Amino acid sequence: MNTPEQTMNKQEQMQAQQTAVAEFQFAMLKRLQGKTSMGATGWDDPEEVPDEELWKDVMMDVVLAKNGGENKHVDIANRIMFLWYRKRKRELGL
Repeated sequence: MNTPEQTMNKQEQMQAQQTAVAEFQFAMLKRLQGKTSMGATGWDDPEEVPDEELWKDVMMDVVLAKNGGENKHVDIANRIMFLWYRKRKRELGL
């Protein structure tokens, strides 16, 4: 059984996780909207941007992020979201 201190620690951790996810989500959306306003398309269309190309971009961004590349963590997350969304659409037959 958890002590009150452990329970509070878990609650604080969950709150911190929720805050981190919300902040990261905002950064992802801001980056996506910026790219869209500059004319980027194809995020949801494997005919326009094949999955393999997205995976290659993810791998390149990982290297860049590791070496201090600006916005690369957000770019990685967005590209993974694209791949996740495409897979989900296929699974749902959409």
